Amino acid sequence: MWTHPAWPWRSGDRLRAYAEHCNAVEGNTTFYATPSRDTVASWARQTGPDFRMVLKLPRAVTHEQRLRDSAATLDFLRTIEPLGPRVHALWIQLPASFGPPDVPALDDFLRGLPAQHRYAVEVRHPRFFERPEELGAVLAGHGAEWIPFDTTALFSRPPTSDAERDAWAKKPRNPLRTEALTEFPIVRYIGRDDPAETVKGWQRWIAVTKAWLREGRSPTVFVHTPDNADAPRLAREFHAAVRREVPDLPPPPDPEPLTLF
Repeated sequence: MWTHPAWPWRSGDRLRAYAEHCNAVEGNTTFYATPSRDTVASWARQTGPDFRMVLKLPRAVTHEQRLRDSAATLDFLRTIEPLGPRVHALWIQLPASFGPPDVPALDDFLRGLPAQHRYAVEVRHPRFFERPEELGAVLAGHGAEWIPFDTTALFSRPPTSDAERDAWAKKPRNPLRTEALTEFPIVRYIGRDDPAETVKGWQRWIAVTKAWLREGRSPTVFVHTPDNADAPRLAREFHAAVRREVPDLPPPPDPEPLTLF
């Protein structure tokens, strides 16, 4: 997301304003419908070529057709062409009902995708985490990444707010994975409404991200909280924490100072 009622950029080109604070975004909006090409072109105008967009494939492809609708996939890929290098990866989020018996369908789907894009897969079926070898081998064979969604901080104790209760009802509770399959790992992390608990919960990712950078990888880490009100600031705080460990890491965007008038 690149807009939120709690964030200060409430009018105008909101993606442009977001990109002044963070240099990557989850394109969750594309899950609900394929945007128009004009909308996609406006996203390109609001961001630089090095901005990273991880765009989710439409649910018509992943959830309704369960990777069997190649025409819808190709239509989506044609629509996002104006973004050019901004498309860091295409995010294939699969439903919780998509389990190990469905891996051959994923294998076939990845085999048919154009090679010019990177692909990253998020699974939620618990059996993938009990025996990850088969899925990992298929993804690695196609140069695709396995996206971990770290909800361990969220589920570390019962919810204390409406936003946390809503997140408890909707977010998956799967075992933690910290392995990277490619040069470009992607992490999704959700903390708590309390910033201190969010920071405490991401400490393992400081070490993992540092190790990935030292290995020559280029990770992308997305920081969420249940209400996301403080997410941009926390994302920059995470980046600063990693940069203290890896001083040669480039700085984040330098936003214009916010004023009240």
